[in-house]
Amino acid sequence: MKNKVLDQLLAHRTYREFDETYSISESELQQILAASQQAPSWMNGQFYSIL
Repeated sequence: MKNKVLDQLLAHRTYREFDETYSISESELQQILAASQQAPSWMNGQFYSIL
């Protein structure tokens, strides 16, 4: 039995284009890192990984 919704979800693709010349300031980077470190984690373990 075919499920149209599942077929559409499985067929979905996202294509993104990134500006290789874009940069952020050191203060913006520090704000992003500080905010990401405050994000909730599983079992409140407070582990984080930033890629």
